[in-house]
Amino acid sequence: MIALLLNQLLAVWLFVSAFVLPHTAATAWSSMLSAAAVSAVAFLAFVSPGRPGIRWLLVAVGAWLLMGALVMPHASMGTAFHDVGVALALAALALLPPAHWLRHWRQEHEGQPHAAG
Repeated sequence: MIALLLNQLLAVWLFVSAFVLPHTAATAWSSMLSAAAVSAVAFLAFVSPGRPGIRWLLVAVGAWLLMGALVMPHASMGTAFHDVGVALALAALALLPPAHWLRHWRQEHEGQPHAAG
């Protein structure tokens, strides 16, 4: 649930940033379309917990933003850095293990002695 909320916040911010930060037409559209994709994929990943591969689509959207930040002309360097930051945040959220996996791992390993290294 936390990952869904964080991804939705990133999507909203990414959409809003297309209007409040200096963007070219191409980067503004890229931000708006990426925001819609993040919102939809994050929701799909939330309602399909048995299909963890869906979260890789968020990494793909992050890669799209990252490539856009590196290749597309930007109205300002600040906006390019912003897009890099959002892309990295999306990838980080997608690559973190879901909370139910962490709970399961803790239950399996609770009370077991640590192996000596």
